[in-house]
This record gives sequence, C-alpha cells and structure tokens, in this order.
Amino acid sequence: MVTTILLLFVLLFISYQDFRIKAISWWTCPLLVALLFLYSYHTLPIASILINFAYNVLFICFLICSLFLFYSLKNKKNTRIINNKIGAGDILFFFAIAVVFSPVLFIVFITGSSLISLLGYFIFYFFKSHKNIQIPLAGIFSLILIPMILIEKFVLSNVSLFNNTFLENMILQLYGG
Repeated sequence: MVTTILLLFVLLFISYQDFRIKAISWWTCPLLVALLFLYSYHTLPIASILINFAYNVLFICFLICSLFLFYSLKNKKNTRIINNKIGAGDILFFFAIAVVFSPVLFIVFITGSSLISLLGYFIFYFFKSHKNIQIPLAGIFSLILIPMILIEKFVLSNVSLFNNTFLENMILQLYGG
C-alpha cells in the first residue's frame, strides 16, 4: 500500500511539473521505475517484468526511430527530434512506465493516451489565442495512469490491468469465448 501511495504521489508530481513548466525533473523517472517495479513485483515474477520491459523498450526505440525518420524525410535532412518534436522528459517517462506494462497493453496504453493527448491539443488549439502549444505528454500520461492504478487496486483487486490476462478476459467476454 505504501508503494501505491508513493507511486500516485510521484505521478501527480510529474503531472503537475509537466503542466506547470512543460518539463519534468530527471530524478522522477528513476524513482518512478523503482516504484513501478515494486508495484509489478507483487503480481509478476522478476523474469516476466524484465522480458516485458525489454519488449517495451524495443517499441519505444521503434517509435523514436520512426519519428526521426518521418521528420528527416519531411525536411529532407537529418532532423533533431529530441527537445524539438518530443521532450527528453517524455522519452524518459516512456522508458520509466515500460516496466509496468505487458507489451500488448503498453502499445494500447501509448496509443490510447496519445489519442487523448491529441484530442486535448486540438481543444486547446481552438480556444487559445496563441497557437504554439506544447503538449505535456508525461503529465497527461501520468493522469491517465493514476485512475488505472486506483481501479486495479480498489475496484478490480483480483485482476491486473497491467498484464495480458485482463485483456484476454475482456476479449473472451466480448466474443463469448
């Protein structure tokens, strides 16, 4: 329970920082990794956590390379994307949360949270007078992760939202398997 409370506090702090100053402190990411590892350790063996983490890191690297390739082809030259198109803190945050998710759910989380972030961007874009809006990705992703942890801990206490069994059960219920 102490781990969960500390985890929620760190996620709230990351969100506050990212919304307030459009950056997160570097030390929050190693702390987040440690807390998420402890949180995951209650439901998964260490080997599974490390394997999931390795696959998730590969996915993050794929995303970063794809983003680099897209902007380099678009601009017809090598384009620096870190701190220009995506913040270094956002990337560190992605690596930090990679420890808690199974690979399939990590992809679902990144995709869903990115769509929510884009929706928020478009809403602010149309209502703000200045059009240069930075999206606080780590902050938004933190705010999405908080209710997931709370739901897992207090509502679905016998189900883990962070491994594939939750997704498999949902699919089986949906299709009557």
